[in-house]
Amino acid sequence: MNTNSASELYTAIRDTLLPLFDLPEPRRAQVTEELLPRVKIYHTTQYQLLEEPGAAEEGQFMLVLQGLVDSYYRCGFTDKLWGRHVYYRNDPIFAPESYYRSEARTDYIRALEPSTVLSLSFASLRALEERHQELNAKLQLLRSQNTRYLLEYNLRNTLPADARIRAFLAQHHTLPHRTTAEVCAMHNHMSRYWYSRTVKNMTSRKKQPGRQM
Repeated sequence: MNTNSASELYTAIRDTLLPLFDLPEPRRAQVTEELLPRVKIYHTTQYQLLEEPGAAEEGQFMLVLQGLVDSYYRCGFTDKLWGRHVYYRNDPIFAPESYYRSEARTDYIRALEPSTVLSLSFASLRALEERHQELNAKLQLLRSQNTRYLLEYNLRNTLPADARIRAFLAQHHTLPHRTTAEVCAMHNHMSRYWYSRTVKNMTSRKKQPGRQM
């Protein structure tokens, strides 16, 4: 799953991870050497789990190098599995409340198609942050972005079914062509049947002459 050559690791760290972290160019060679024994790259199959819920200290910071990844969780009230986030190429996967507040991780992380994902343990990320203080600002920005995303996510899932799906597809317009209706339904907090029926009705209304959406 993660047999990596040194050149593959070096290229991923230099070309993708360090630019994301905004570390100064003069120090990137040094940081690359620090990270080489700590970074892993996963080459996944479709629907392969990368991470399951668990203790905060077992968490990973991940970065999608190629492919498509999502996260989902089990609702404590209904026991149903609902989608939380969809990640595309160069998107970081980070659970800031686990990293900063040691809260248990609640999400499953899954590759929706064969993907390449870089992984760095929270312990290694914390050690890197201590040595390179510039990283703190970037991680705080990711924390802020995650908070904003969750607010918008929760708001979207209070909308009526058709408005919810329109908002979802506006954000993830290629997703229905890359994965299944079942996955899209999960990310709209809907059954596959109700999701597919709503999409069909929306499409029918849109095709009616003179109909305004």
